[in-house]
Amino acid sequence: MSTNAQRLLEADLAGAAFRAGLLRGDWALSKAPPHIAWPYLFTVIAAAPRSSGPERWLVRWDATNYGSGPITGGFWDAETNAFLAKEKWPKARPGSVVASVFKTEGWAAPAQGFYHPWDRTALAGHSWADPIWAWKPEVTIAEYNAQFHRWLTSEDYLGQ
Repeated sequence: MSTNAQRLLEADLAGAAFRAGLLRGDWALSKAPPHIAWPYLFTVIAAAPRSSGPERWLVRWDATNYGSGPITGGFWDAETNAFLAKEKWPKARPGSVVASVFKTEGWAAPAQGFYHPWDRTALAGHSWADPIWAWKPEVTIAEYNAQFHRWLTSEDYLGQ
């Protein structure tokens, strides 16, 4: 039996915004390892070409309470079946938003979540200065992937 969160996520994955990103090649669904099931979802997000970076980054999303609370995600290593080691996370121009979101030091869950107000792990116990960035129930999986695609294709993204 599926939960409301699962049904909502499935509807958003079938929705126009998510499908448009798929068609543009901005992201794709990736099969989860056989032993991993709900609430986990894997996407690969396209990145700008960099001499030191991959063409795509694998992200594992934990969609627990999808639609009624923020999800959390982190870069994933398919070979080790674990969060990507922090030294392998994307690098970004120092002082940029991209560097802040992908930071792997100085907070409660380094290299296991994104330092962003839409990430459940970062949001817990943290007040964000500008409420315009705060998570809202209307934020969909397409918007999560679109935001990360923007960061991975921005000039501030430096590769690995």
